[in-house]
Amino acid sequence: MTKRTRNAILGGAVLLVLVAALVVLLLLPEAPPADDSESPATEAMDPLVDKSVEVADGETAPEVVQSVTIAREGETFTIKPNADGVYAVEAYADLPVYESAVEILFDELETITPESKLETPLTDPTPFGFGDKGIQVSVTYTDGDTYAFELGDKVATGSGYYYREKDANTIYVAGTMLAETVDEPSTYYVGRSLTTEPQKREDDETGTAQLMKVEVTGVEREPLTIRYKREGDRASLTDLCNYLIEVPVVTSTNLEVMSDWQTKFNNLSAMEVLVAHPTAAQKAQYGLDAPKITAYLTLGVHTTTENEEGDVTATEVYNARTYTLYAGDTNADGDYYMMVDGLDIVFLVGSTDAAFMGATFDDVVLETPLDSRIQDVERVVITANGKTHTFVLTHVAGKEDEEIELLVNADGDPKSDPDNFRAFYSLIVSMERHKGVTDAEADAFMAGNPAMSAEITLERLDGDDEQVQFYEYDGNRTLIVRKDGRRYLVKTANVETILRQMENVLAGKTVVEVY
Repeated sequence: MTKRTRNAILGGAVLLVLVAALVVLLLLPEAPPADDSESPATEAMDPLVDKSVEVADGETAPEVVQSVTIAREGETFTIKPNADGVYAVEAYADLPVYESAVEILFDELETITPESKLETPLTDPTPFGFGDKGIQVSVTYTDGDTYAFELGDKVATGSGYYYREKDANTIYVAGTMLAETVDEPSTYYVGRSLTTEPQKREDDETGTAQLMKVEVTGVEREPLTIRYKREGDRASLTDLCNYLIEVPVVTSTNLEVMSDWQTKFNNLSAMEVLVAHPTAAQKAQYGLDAPKITAYLTLGVHTTTENEEGDVTATEVYNARTYTLYAGDTNADGDYYMMVDGLDIVFLVGSTDAAFMGATFDDVVLETPLDSRIQDVERVVITANGKTHTFVLTHVAGKEDEEIELLVNADGDPKSDPDNFRAFYSLIVSMERHKGVTDAEADAFMAGNPAMSAEITLERLDGDDEQVQFYEYDGNRTLIVRKDGRRYLVKTANVETILRQMENVLAGKTVVEVY
């Protein structure tokens, strides 16, 4: 076969393949036209509205939105200036405003540029979610122009939402940011702050905003009062933390807990505004018709004056304000439904931020070997130096939830001073852990059968007695062994102080500054 003949045959074969492929293509059914509703064009779009104003560096741009009316999910509301010139929801003009939320909304309405436009105009916009199911927005600008548009369903493929100008048949796809911004309820624009940090005077160089006092009470919890230290407090109570517990008993607080509270309370905010101007039925819905817990938070600026040696000569608290917070029910996540005195708003406050509402004495007290409760203590029995002394406490009826009133008989002596005994009791329950001791170290020490140097028992009315035994661990520290097996190390000097002050109580002498 010649080369020319072979090439001719190969050429003919290629031609047959091409013809066959063409026939197959011609016999295939025609492809369906693209669905314009799901495949919008992607070219850049011109803005439908552009009210942006250029300003020089350092200047503030003027407000270009005068008012906006939004209809969504069964509610229609208008945002416009209130009596103070602040943009607020008209129906909530008397309530605080979430100003940054309004600013974001107005920024989105200043310039509106769709992402794309559907190729084919549609005469029936209903399938795209317009109408009653959609969101209607009407904007009045400060230059007198008005503009209205609707947002429908989310695009099934890709991002964005269907958008059209009022009563128009041209369908656009608007960006997610615009759609989600205008799809907020009216309560979204109500302020969420429950407390506000007090402001310093311009001439005050040393003052700091402080949580001055917390009082928490309620039908389902024991009262708890914590306050900032002040002149006259025993230094031992505030050495580690500037706060002390007043109720149920005066004692030291946990530094970590109080530092967290201090940070939160200066600017306590809610997660969400649930209802503005709630009805009686709505308050009942959230358990706020009869609040379960009430908290009083006092904030102020604490400042000091010092002499040339750096000693504090005077203290002052100014711009103090007390906020009254009410807690009702909680949701499934443990978040609280709350109201604040003076604000007709139902808030949802996160469980972490509102933890103080459920905080107990044990949550905030400086960890000590003995429970500080005195309300239900019937007897305090102390054994030391071969002698046992019993202090019998008689509580005054009806005073359990207020400042504790009690009569004390010491070893049968009816002349014991109850106030003096409270000071002594505070010494007992304020022993601080000097240093941690491991189980292995404590076990090894106790294996040597050390002699017990003292024992304190708190006999309680409910039978839940507490007992601690003291063993000299070394020259400076004493090991305390609790009834439940927990072990602590405390300063031996603190134990000696307790025993020394016990002799003062027995002798009718005043308990003096200790620790």
